[in-house]
Amino acid sequence: LLELGKLYHSLAVNGHRDAVSKAEKMFEKVLEVEPNNTEALVWHGSVLTLKGYYEWFPIMKLVYVWEGIREMRRAVELDPDNPIVRLVRANTSLALPGFFKQLKVAIQDFEYLLKLYEKVPDKFSKDMLASVYLGLGKAYKKAGNEKKAKECWFKAERLLQSSNR
Repeated sequence: LLELGKLYHSLAVNGHRDAVSKAEKMFEKVLEVEPNNTEALVWHGSVLTLKGYYEWFPIMKLVYVWEGIREMRRAVELDPDNPIVRLVRANTSLALPGFFKQLKVAIQDFEYLLKLYEKVPDKFSKDMLASVYLGLGKAYKKAGNEKKAKECWFKAERLLQSSNR
């Protein structure tokens, strides 16, 4: 169910509005059985932000996004060293409009992931690490730090080139 939820989430991110409710249901089913499944919790939180994105009523847009932010925060509090939990929250936070003030959260999560990689590199594939550098680069660019952004993108490029050999 978790994997199916992730698939629906991916479809929702790519414009398939009807996939939001399907993803939400999959993650809710996992959470019914395992209420502290932090990966299901963080993905559910991310889906709630997408639900807010697709919602037409302005008040409900805000309600869903803030609920999603709260769920993702809870998942990170329960499992701070889980790379998937951090990466989902980082990418979701990065995608949110600026008035939600989550760019700092995204940067902190991406930077935390790099520190975690130094401690336990076996938790990260090259592709995952490259994804962290790409996301951090986007976050730095959004924050106005072009120099740090380019450094991150260069590191991501090197990782991706070495994994394609």
